[in-house]
Amino acid sequence: MPSSIANYSIETEERTTYTLLRVKGRFVGQAADDVRKAADKIVGKGEKRVGFDLSNTLSLDSGSIGLILGLYKRLKGQGGEVLLVGISSQVRPAIDAAGLLRQVTYYATAEDAELEEEEKSPIDQEERATYLLLRIPAEFKASTIHPVREAVRKALDAGHSNIAFQLENASYMDSVAIGLLMNVHKRLRQREGSVSLISVSPEIKRLLDTTNVSRVLPQYATIEEADDEIL
Repeated sequence: MPSSIANYSIETEERTTYTLLRVKGRFVGQAADDVRKAADKIVGKGEKRVGFDLSNTLSLDSGSIGLILGLYKRLKGQGGEVLLVGISSQVRPAIDAAGLLRQVTYYATAEDAELEEEEKSPIDQEERATYLLLRIPAEFKASTIHPVREAVRKALDAGHSNIAFQLENASYMDSVAIGLLMNVHKRLRQREGSVSLISVSPEIKRLLDTTNVSRVLPQYATIEEADDEIL
């Protein structure tokens, strides 16, 4: 939710792997106090990964830099971290002068910060008798697709010819995820293999029907059914 006065605004966004604070305008004085309160509220809820989006920040001072460093030390002691996500040209000199980037990790975009963390959480997978099973997390989309793509790459390198994606826990899928499925389908078809989908939710099934993916990729209600059908 955004909070604002005349010369600054603060927005809080819960990303997949961290919470982002967007500070627009002047990050000084009262703005720094409000950011501190917002950060305290986020950490108080148990969040250990907090990002600051400074891509639209016009100015900051020693107080705001101290705030970021203080939160960095606090979260580091709890096994967490502080991120900088985007830095405007107006505040970059002050950040460089303070040596902030020697301690706080920087990402060009909010999506990059998510992907870096996702790399630490590989996709759950299981070797079945005739195929490799990949269990997809809650949201199958561009910002969470890196570990899925990496699991697929390793599976292809290992010579797998049949891969099944279990979507039981997936509540959302976007065009990037569909593109990945179809690309893997094309590659496995060259090996006389297949891509299959297991436990597809009604919401995702509607999307697959609309995009005609259902005509190409077989779907199974359960793992046991897939075990019987995938040869």
